[in-house]
Amino acid sequence: MIIIPRLTLLPTSVVAYLHVGLLSQAPFTFEQTHSKFQLGSDPASQPNIHTRLELTSNGSAGLYCGRPGDEFNAGYAHFTNSGGVEDKHMFWWLFKARHDPENAPLIVTFGGGPGASGLLFPFSGAGPCVIQIDKQGRGEAVPSPHSWTDYANVLAIDQASRVSPSLRPTIEDVHSREYPYLVQNQFMISSGSYGGTFIPHVINAIYNRNRDLDEPGWASRTIKMPESIMLANGWSDAQTHFQWFHQSNCIDNPFFNATICNDIVKALPGCLDAIQYAYEQSTPINRYAAFEECNEGVSPWDLATRNAYDYREECPAGGCDLDLGPVEDVLNDSRIKTAVGVPQDRKFLIMAIDDITTPFIINGDFIQPAYLLLGPAIADGLRVLLYNGMKDGVVPWRSNLAWMRLLKSQHQSAFRNATEEEYPGVGTVLKAGAGPTGEFTLVKIAEAGHMVIRSQAELLQHIMARWLQKKPFY
Repeated sequence: MIIIPRLTLLPTSVVAYLHVGLLSQAPFTFEQTHSKFQLGSDPASQPNIHTRLELTSNGSAGLYCGRPGDEFNAGYAHFTNSGGVEDKHMFWWLFKARHDPENAPLIVTFGGGPGASGLLFPFSGAGPCVIQIDKQGRGEAVPSPHSWTDYANVLAIDQASRVSPSLRPTIEDVHSREYPYLVQNQFMISSGSYGGTFIPHVINAIYNRNRDLDEPGWASRTIKMPESIMLANGWSDAQTHFQWFHQSNCIDNPFFNATICNDIVKALPGCLDAIQYAYEQSTPINRYAAFEECNEGVSPWDLATRNAYDYREECPAGGCDLDLGPVEDVLNDSRIKTAVGVPQDRKFLIMAIDDITTPFIINGDFIQPAYLLLGPAIADGLRVLLYNGMKDGVVPWRSNLAWMRLLKSQHQSAFRNATEEEYPGVGTVLKAGAGPTGEFTLVKIAEAGHMVIRSQAELLQHIMARWLQKKPFY
């Protein structure tokens, strides 16, 4: 199951991008909980019209865990909506490119979850520092050997920081006020897992607001459309996810025994019917009902014999531990808080379950074909790269291949008829569109699970750079 929706107790085990694990043992009903977590007003009816950047730390002297010369800035972006209320506040951390930052590409990255910290990916290797385990078994931050800042500016946005739980991440215009040179540079958005739902919404919002610049209140804004997106193991469509769950997790990577797999087959028709109904009559109640039906019957991750995020890892007798361990310890370390100017009394969460995860679940956010929102931007030239670890059970590659084949675009026919190419020593590539890396591309990575950045950091840095440069992957 992605999440077993029990809300009485909070979990001790959370993961980076897409949360799987118990929320509690006590059952509940939608009616008992929805009033507490409902969205309230429609956030789209009051779009952001002004951004105020607050700089809390200027790392021109370097970063304690990076290489000599690494520079950064960090602070908060405060967003004012069309009603004149400054109602959203997001922490940001800009890691400057090591070479010619004023002309280097800009990569904006944020977490999945929903509610996962946007700092996890940068501290898993994409930023100048990476978290590892020292000889005493403790977490420590050290220079990243394969930082993306070798090629680009990396802007991390923490969606879980002082933000209304009813609102999605808002990233447009964050980089244009105090860093105008970045507006002229190549721009890519990167995320993973539940970022596969966030990214289409963000792209759609930027795309539509670019068309609304003549409206009152928008004249002072700079809204830049990204040239491309890069998505890791993305949850973008509930229907294709569950359609391919049995094939992916009982046959490709047998996470479950034969008895459980037979139960999954029996539960699939009801799950898929519930999703179809929720898609056709999309209300919070219908979406949540589909979520509950599918989680209860089709994805029993508490019964898996191997780590849901990486088939290569066996579960111990007591079951798989989904805790972040030293990563969580280091991100809560006072040294990092001091380095970026975060007050010591401000609690940092890897996963904002109370404020973000639970409201998204209760309002049925998991049950939507978010990928469809990419269509208009792709028609205007947006390049799409999705890479997927083939040992991941939480978001298997087959479900991503399925929605990529279904998405109507100028690339659909070519992608559906493309020949899968061997990527020597890595996996395979399936692509459509011009150029050696294509414009609509899926890279399958054989020896990786949910967190490709951890197990294949050097490879991922290479894929990222080649995608930006439009050069062959191999």
